[in-house]
Amino acid sequence: GAKPDWDVLRIGPFDTAAPERAALLRQFQTTAHSTLVIPRGQTIVNELSGSLDDYERTDSVRRIISYEHRFLREPGARIEPFINPSEEDTDKMLRYLKDIESRSWLADVGGDLRFATDTDLAFWRRIVLRSLAPRRQFHAWVAHVHGEPAAFRVCLTDGITSYMIANQYDTRFHSLRLGWILYWQEIRHDYDNGIQRIDLAPGDPHYKTRLGGCETDLRMDLLVFPNSVRGKLLAGSVRLWLSLRARLGATRLGRRIVSLLPRI
Repeated sequence: GAKPDWDVLRIGPFDTAAPERAALLRQFQTTAHSTLVIPRGQTIVNELSGSLDDYERTDSVRRIISYEHRFLREPGARIEPFINPSEEDTDKMLRYLKDIESRSWLADVGGDLRFATDTDLAFWRRIVLRSLAPRRQFHAWVAHVHGEPAAFRVCLTDGITSYMIANQYDTRFHSLRLGWILYWQEIRHDYDNGIQRIDLAPGDPHYKTRLGGCETDLRMDLLVFPNSVRGKLLAGSVRLWLSLRARLGATRLGRRIVSLLPRI
């Protein structure tokens, strides 16, 4: 066939959890192309094996169900789902998310808010209504208590994987364990809809591993080099460069040197 008109093809962040991406990786690895996988840190994944009944019998879930029962006894307590929402429901949901996030611990510490500005809301409105909801890939839940929105969880799906995009709660309602309750809402939804894996994103392993999450090198960049002398030289040079960076990263002085070097 014709020679490719590129020296290196970069795909990333690459996620092997999606079957079509795993198939693409296998395809490149079984052809004459040189491939190089660069890990980009760990994520935490919850594999939904077994049945929902099995899950409900675990001590951790029994505790969360007790949180849910206690929450539902609060005045005005309810959980409102937004599954592939309409335009009207999307606007309502985004108002809730902005309100909750503004009273969260993240806002208190000056963190990176996702629903704070009109630009943020316009972005999310566009991507939900034009892309995610029409493809049936969006689901979120908002917990209300005392007549106020108090916590949210926002997810999107790709194939058999659900990705946790954002979750937050109003700090006034910290004692109600709303994060756990909404996580349990997602797990039940995923079992009912054939989702087999929840990608919880990096960070906070204590919270994310209690219901079965495990750290894994799921995200990566994939570099593909043509089957040519130039491609093989490039692939070898990149491997050598990454090996050098890894060796330097083993010492404090080396890590300082690495911080000054360009990244691939």
